[in-house]
Amino acid sequence: MKETATTTSDAHDLPHAEYGKKARAKLTRYDRMMARRKPAKGQAASRATARRRMRAKTYQKIARQRQDTGRKWAGRS
Repeated sequence: MKETATTTSDAHDLPHAEYGKKARAKLTRYDRMMARRKPAKGQAASRATARRRMRAKTYQKIARQRQDTGRKWAGRS
């Protein structure tokens, strides 16, 4: 996909933001981390809460990036 939004005017087209690939990689990594929760012998039960928090922060960042891009596009004249 090259553009998120296409209009009749080329000046108002919204190019596709490529930050989603990096975020998807991070989310995949956090998912794998959360899947491997079995503790080693003598270790605490899990760090799931911290991992969930990292994952939630990444989702929040994605939402902020999308909002920012949309606002910048909407504010262009």
